[in-house]
Amino acid sequence: LAAFEQLSRAGYENIAWLNGGCEAAEAGVIPTIDGKDIRLAGVGGVSGWLGWNPVQQQMEEPSENSELVNNLVKVFVFILGIDVLALAYEFLNAQQ
Repeated sequence: LAAFEQLSRAGYENIAWLNGGCEAAEAGVIPTIDGKDIRLAGVGGVSGWLGWNPVQQQMEEPSENSELVNNLVKVFVFILGIDVLALAYEFLNAQQ
């Protein structure tokens, strides 16, 4: 909301507020200069790189490889979580 006010004070007249952000818009409803999908405007970081954004998941066609990668990532995160818990347990017991 603060950015909305700043743009208005800077002289921008055609400003719109999107409830739910850019991801809430339907594809092709909001015209863009270069024709890119506006829903991808907020995608970035690790979730954007891995394709874990809901918009990217809608756009992606499911394949056997993506299912395999998703399952491997889940197993890796589970094992990493157990490892972190074991490390914390050892650290707490070593201090006593």
